[in-house]
Order: sequence, then structure tokens, then C-alpha cells
Amino acid sequence: MGLKIINNVRLVKKTKKAKLFDSGSRFWVPNAAIVDMKPARDGYNVVVEDWFETDQSFTDISLSELLQEKPPADIQWTTGIDEKDYPEDLVQIQREAVDFSTRLRRSLIWLWTGCGKTKIGIEIANTLYKHGKIKRLYWITPQYERALEQLTNSFDRWLNPTIEIKIVSINWFSYNQDLELSEQDCVIIDEAHRVKNGIIAINESPDCKLANNIRISISNAGYAYGLTADSCTNGVLDLFGIFFCLDKRIIIQEGRKALHYLNVKGEKIRGVKSMLNFLQSVSPYVFHRNRYDYDNRKMIERDRKLMLNATQSQAMNLLYGRVNKFTKEKQSIVDVYSSMVRCCYRSGGADLKKKELKQLLREIPQDDQVIIFGFTVSGKYSDIAVAREALNENRESYIELNGERSDEDNALAIHLFREGKFRVLIASYGCGSELLDFPNANHVILFGHSLNPIHRRQAIGRIDRLIQKKQCYIHNLYIANSVEGYVNSMYQRKLELSNDISHYMKLDHKTLNNELT
Repeated sequence: MGLKIINNVRLVKKTKKAKLFDSGSRFWVPNAAIVDMKPARDGYNVVVEDWFETDQSFTDISLSELLQEKPPADIQWTTGIDEKDYPEDLVQIQREAVDFSTRLRRSLIWLWTGCGKTKIGIEIANTLYKHGKIKRLYWITPQYERALEQLTNSFDRWLNPTIEIKIVSINWFSYNQDLELSEQDCVIIDEAHRVKNGIIAINESPDCKLANNIRISISNAGYAYGLTADSCTNGVLDLFGIFFCLDKRIIIQEGRKALHYLNVKGEKIRGVKSMLNFLQSVSPYVFHRNRYDYDNRKMIERDRKLMLNATQSQAMNLLYGRVNKFTKEKQSIVDVYSSMVRCCYRSGGADLKKKELKQLLREIPQDDQVIIFGFTVSGKYSDIAVAREALNENRESYIELNGERSDEDNALAIHLFREGKFRVLIASYGCGSELLDFPNANHVILFGHSLNPIHRRQAIGRIDRLIQKKQCYIHNLYIANSVEGYVNSMYQRKLELSNDISHYMKLDHKTLNNELT
């Protein structure tokens, strides 16, 4: 990005928002646009970023005007999206997302799984490159090894071949920074909801500053965009984390348990009402569409609720007490949850779920492929182990995908399952719920349950693809009077919250109060 200088202008007035200059005619310049300002003979020599129209007068300056970093006017709002790749109505949404984003230097594209977000990111880069705004595409992705093949195929198919590409794992940013980024770089943060954990102090080790490291690096980039399908499943905090990375104007201050968030005025943002006000302020920078407004395909979801009997429930509670009594060191919430799952299984829950899983698999047509998701992986009383035992007893054809297997074995499992060599895939949420397409399968069994509701929605998204030809089914198998019952009720509350926020984002931006004052 270039700069331009205004020589010998007189400073008439300055505010927290902007400065008023006089060079024969008066004009406001937002403070965010001023790069340098040095005294001159008759006033000041002011250096501004070239995308700012200095001859434009401002009678009133809103937050939208201060933060919306408009690129030069020569950008043409056209894309090379091929209508043959996606349905026509979805292509229109993709074009709108590209047009929206290339008018901004920082934005979030919040859509749904399987709608072509990768293609949207590539088309954003193509458009900016076509107009000489960038030279390099810098793609940040979770689970680099698994995403590499898919991204390479997408880049080969759609990306302008003369754009220099650099792909970096989001995990690498957990402990590193890359300060080589420049104004001629476009940064795409894939699965942008991943970065929000980095701003919660209790979720990061002392040397791991995920969100902060990404923020430091991409602050030097000319353009930065987030792609996400699940921004607000955990609440407004997710969006705040993403925008903390994208916009260096958001300030944080360490608190006792987590971080207090401050906006540009230095006011702490605490509570739902304040978070919703923040959401209003970033609404002009979020391209959001709800899938069900454009795609009426319905997935059939079926709960298979189980109950421990009184004796089993009593034994489970007794084991809970023993776990708490003999736990000397402070455990993370994930460790505590995993211990509670083991207690449930040891008390008879394993036999209950095995019996139900075997019955369910007999009910599913033999020609249909199935993905079974579990959360806990290690030990005899883990989700994966219990599901494996049930399949062995049923003499089912299955293969596994989880973190205890090598990358090579997992890659082979993905290939063989897609090829139809196995009827059932047992997968952990950590390895199987993101960046994978399984349109060959049309049943997902939620056998184990993650504390993170995003995992569930991502897991379902593996089979709910645009090229899916069959009716999809979700089977939610859980023991209601155990910790699994609590996790399922929590998921419903989170889903309702996400839908509320989704509706909030649809408000006409003209009705939002975006003023700094």
C-alpha cells in the first residue's frame, strides 16, 4: 500500500476522532488514516494512506468511517467464480461475500460448512491481486498436514498461479510470530473461530499467545480476513476474539481470571448487553448469512436417550466422589469431564451405550456409511474404546481416525473410508470434525460428546455437503442422568444463543448506533 503527502496544511481543530485541516478548503482526516505529521513552514506536512480520499469533507465521523479502511476506487467488484462449481443461488452469495470483503481491509465471512468459504477466500485474493493490491496470499489454517492436500487442490483449481502462496498452521502461531508480512500481503484465517481461545488467560499456557501472536503479525498485512462457520456458538466472545486479531484498535487488559476487553474509548466491555453493543459496532465488518435462509435441505436428528438405573446411578456418584477426593493437583475442565465419563462407563454406562449402538447399526441400511464421533480416546473406558468394542461384537467393518494413530495411518483411513472400503469410521472430534469432506456417508452418530459445541456442529458438517445426494441423519446417543445429559442441555442453550446472535447480526446496519461518542 502506498502513501501520499499533503504539504503545508494548517491544523484547525483536533478531536479524539479526527483532525480538521485547511489547505484553502477545510477537510477532516480520521486519525486512523494519518501515518505521519511533521511541522512545516506554514503548518504541517501530513502523510496519509493512499486509500483515504483527502479531498472528502466530513461533517460527522462515525465508527464505521473510522474503521472501514476503504481500498482505492479502482477496485472493480467482479469475481471469477464459476457458476458450474456451485448452485446458482449460492454463487450469488459467494459473489456478495467477495464484493463485501474486498471493500474492506479487515472483515469476517461467517457462513456455514460446505458452502465454499475456501473458494471465497481465494477469490478475494484473486480480486485484490488482479488490481495490484497484493503480491502474496498468506493462508493460516488449523491442522496443517490434513488441510494441505485439500488446499493445494483448491489453489491449483482456482487461485491465480502467479500469486505467491504461504501456508502456515494456526498451531504454529500459538508459539511464534511472523513479522515478514507487509502491506502487499493478504491474510486469510481459515476456521477463524479457533483463534478466540488465545484471549482467554486460563486456556493458554504462559508461552502460548495464539490470538496475540496472530494479531502482531497480521497488523503489518495490507488485508486480513477470517473465514468461519461457527463464530458465535460459544457466544459473542468468539466474535470478539476474532476481531481482536483483525483490528489492532481493540485493546485488552489482563484481569484476575481472564481478560477484560476494552474498546477504543477505553471502556471495559462486560456482560451480555455490553457485548451486544460491541457486536453492533463490528456488524459492518461481518458478512453473515444463515444457511437455512438459502438452502432448505433438512437433516433428520434423532435423540436416543438412555438412563442409568438407581443402582448404577448411585455407583457412578460414588466414583465421582472418589475421583474428587484423590485428585491432588488442580485439573483442567477437560480432565475432570473425561474422569466423569469414565465413572459413568464403569458404572454400567458402557454396556448401555454398546447395546444401543449395536441396535442402531442394525437399523441403518447396510449400504449407508456411518461416522461415529467420540470425545475421549485413551483407556478402556473411553468413547473410542467402548464404540470399538461394540463394533467388534457386531462384527462390523470399521476403521479409526484419532490422535493416537500416526498421520500416515489417519490419512489412509480417510482415503479408504471415502472409497467405501469400510462401512463405519470411528473418529475423535479433534481429528475428524474439521477440514474433511465425507459426502459418501450419510449417518453421524454422536456417541461421545465434546464440551465445545462447535465440535458437534463441525462433525455434522462432514456429511452435510453440497454434493451430498442422500438424506442425512444425526443420531444423538447419550445417558441423560450423567454428565452427558448436562453437556447436551448445554449444547441446546449454546445453540439458542447462537441463533439469537445470528438474528442480531441481520439487523440493518443503518439502524445500528456506530458512533464513537
